[in-house]
Amino acid sequence: MINDAADRYWNEVGQYHSGADNTWRDLRRLVGYFGETKLLTEVTDDAVASAQDLAKQERGSGNGALYLQRDGQS
Repeated sequence: MINDAADRYWNEVGQYHSGADNTWRDLRRLVGYFGETKLLTEVTDDAVASAQDLAKQERGSGNGALYLQRDGQS
């Protein structure tokens, strides 16, 4: 599931990035967009393109509603 992959990436790699807060935000945004139980094999090119379009819109509006805080709260 995408949530498991995001958590593993965070624990093994992402938390050590110099911009770790941004990495965390982006991971949570992806999980929020696709849903915690989405299988990675179900993520298509079209779905990724749609997520990228949504991210561009969010950056323009300043809305960060698609991601969760580290403690799991929305």
